Amino acid sequence: MVKRARRIVTDSSYTSSAICRRFSAPPGKVRVIPLGGDHIGRQPVSGQDERRYGEINAGDLDYFLSIANPRPHKNVLFAVRCLLGSEALRKRKVRYVLVGQQHPSVHAYVKANDPEGRIRFAGEVSEGLLCLLYERAVALVCTSRGEGFCLPAVEGMRMGLPVIAANDGALPEVLGPAGRLLSLEDEGIWQEALEHIHAIKKRGDWDPSPVLERARRFTWANAAEKTMALYEEIHSEAHAADI
Repeated sequence: MVKRARRIVTDSSYTSSAICRRFSAPPGKVRVIPLGGDHIGRQPVSGQDERRYGEINAGDLDYFLSIANPRPHKNVLFAVRCLLGSEALRKRKVRYVLVGQQHPSVHAYVKANDPEGRIRFAGEVSEGLLCLLYERAVALVCTSRGEGFCLPAVEGMRMGLPVIAANDGALPEVLGPAGRLLSLEDEGIWQEALEHIHAIKKRGDWDPSPVLERARRFTWANAAEKTMALYEEIHSEAHAADI
């Protein structure tokens, strides 16, 4: 399949390199077209979304946010341990909201170690509710290993959120200097980062300008333009071959 394809399209240079290594694909055959994030924030928020938000975050407490699936590389349990292990965040009554279905190991750990109910499982949510959760969060947390792109990181930046992420996979490429990139080898530095950004947000000192500027790189119009240019390139090659 790789040998017969005219081009291989992926969404990050990190994934492009992995494809070239894994399948021995020539680098010139793989094209990177990043995804867009400018869809977020356009969705209408319904009364049902507001009610559901109230159920997820009863008392309207401060919370960190992650959007993830149950796959092991999402590394959600690491983030859960970091938040529950922070005495400062416990005293401040800060929660952690998880959107999406989570691995059974995460549920088991929370059941055994979170008597106060600080970890909130939102499950699958509507687009309007997702917007609300982004809008009201302290920061987005991304602890994935080997992430190929991470659309939530782009959505979070688009909403002006601080993004605290693993210095791994495509996350450094996507976030650049706008993200707080941390090693996954030390839970302590993650706890310090979470505590620090929460304090900044509470003081009202957070400046969203760098993340909003970074987010402007990721638009669906740009993705469409690059895709059309690739189609035209392939068409021109085929036409030249026929001549």
